[in-house]
Amino acid sequence: MAGESVDDRGSGAPDEFLSKTKWQRFQVLIMGPLMNILLAVVVMAIVLAQGAEVPAYHDAPPVLGSVKASSPAAKAGLRRGDRILSVNDNAVASWDKFDIEIGTRPNRQIDLTYLRDGTTLSATVMTSAEGRYEVGDIGVLPDATPIVAFARQGGRR
Repeated sequence: MAGESVDDRGSGAPDEFLSKTKWQRFQVLIMGPLMNILLAVVVMAIVLAQGAEVPAYHDAPPVLGSVKASSPAAKAGLRRGDRILSVNDNAVASWDKFDIEIGTRPNRQIDLTYLRDGTTLSATVMTSAEGRYEVGDIGVLPDATPIVAFARQGGRR
């Protein structure tokens, strides 16, 4: 803006920034941050109104879909189809809760209680630390069977 800096030699023209009243200068200076906040609120509202797709397994019970070979879970004897009931005596009803219980305990021994063919079993597993932020992992993935839908085109299948 013309005349914005005190170091600049101003000509005293009425359109220069420092020629304006304190109230006018305040309004100019506050509008930048205010518009940034307003833009963030508007963009966030649009994004939240659109929604996001969340995989169905997040709210489903933690049933193992696969166990990685030579992972801590495989070494403890866990198999595909096992339903995790608790981690360190904390009940886990969903994959989200299971991920939190495992992820917050990197490089620690945990006690798992699980259900296999109607029998309740338990195992002790040493979690590993994965990634830059050392998130606990035991090497299991959810039972998330993909559903494929076919669209009709031109009346044919």
